[in-house]
Amino acid sequence: MNEVKKEELVPVRKSLHQAIQLVSAVPRNILPKDPTDGMSSLEWNTQLESLESLPITNDHGEIRVGLKFETFALYITVDHDSKVALELSGRSVDQGLTWLKAELAKYDISSESINLDLPYEIENYDYSKILQVNNEALTVFGQLYQMTAEVLADITRKWEEAFDIRCWPHHFDLATLIPLETDQENEITKSIGIGLSPGDDGINEPYVYVNIWPQVEVATLQQHKLAQGDWNTEGWSGAVLPYSQMSETDHLGKAFEQFTSAVIDILLQETK
Repeated sequence: MNEVKKEELVPVRKSLHQAIQLVSAVPRNILPKDPTDGMSSLEWNTQLESLESLPITNDHGEIRVGLKFETFALYITVDHDSKVALELSGRSVDQGLTWLKAELAKYDISSESINLDLPYEIENYDYSKILQVNNEALTVFGQLYQMTAEVLADITRKWEEAFDIRCWPHHFDLATLIPLETDQENEITKSIGIGLSPGDDGINEPYVYVNIWPQVEVATLQQHKLAQGDWNTEGWSGAVLPYSQMSETDHLGKAFEQFTSAVIDILLQETK
């Protein structure tokens, strides 16, 4: 893991978070509406190390918009073939949207239908603000999301009921959900969530998390000592493994696997 201080990741995380709104805006405004905003969720492309939109299919083929972390570039693919790209460093989201509309129009996707009206709020979100990033921090985020995608893929193979691995543009986390119990209407009544957050107001650095719903008393979980990571104490039941601990190891995937496996075992034990 590159030695980048967690404080140096914050402005880059915010720029990435704003940039992915461009990626999710296309399917959100084109695909059929989903009350969960699921049509705007993103997929991690392990080959390009990028976040991509769900596909929009028309006579031109399967069209996707993506954001490549390494170069901080917005791009368009048709049938997985890269067509055009725009580096966003030194540009604003507004400028990215103008470029995106013009390019998508070439594939008969109406520019009038695409906007950045979000069904949620993002802290300090400013369409006109110039986006700034640095290569070292971009590399760290690329490594973290790539690792997460690979480990979650193994987890979803083990848990056949697990949801598809998606990045949700509201919180920018890459995650899956494992339903454990459902009611007679097939509504989920018990579940475990596993993923990576790039950081937020509560924990201002990237972290791996495992949570369970319904919640378990914090005091109950704290009876179990974790070899790595910490129990979360506010808002939800589960544990976190922060970047500052992950960066101490060269085996990110192994640390992720060991942490999630240990926490899942404890959560299942306490909710039998």
